[in-house]
Amino acid sequence: MPAKTSTLTLACLCALVSFSYAQQYSKSTEPAFKTVHLFNLPSAQSEQQLLAVLKDCNQLFQKLGYPHVQYHLWKVDGKREGDRAYLWESTWPDKITYDQIHQDKDFLKLVGRLDQVEKSFGKQIYNRYVECEQKTPQK
Repeated sequence: MPAKTSTLTLACLCALVSFSYAQQYSKSTEPAFKTVHLFNLPSAQSEQQLLAVLKDCNQLFQKLGYPHVQYHLWKVDGKREGDRAYLWESTWPDKITYDQIHQDKDFLKLVGRLDQVEKSFGKQIYNRYVECEQKTPQK
């Protein structure tokens, strides 16, 4: 299987598992969603700084009782298509969980560190994604 096809297949499988797992922990009827940042980093040092902050965020999510919520950082491997080399993603079971974490006083302390690293991203692309549902035709 060509590398591009296997990478896409793996990404789709990971997204499906993430959404399914997140919905198990949902506290509401709102859909699970994924947040995705696409960006560049100027140096290996910036990458390590971001990884350190994301690790602290993940530890906080665990402490707050959300072990299923994790930040993940990915970078292009091999030939890059497009102009962004890094992808930072997370899957949230619902907006309630997202809001609770993003309003937590300890998380807000980490936001200052995240903001410092994000300044080095330059222009980033940020989107929220919800899973597409297949509609069954009515007879």
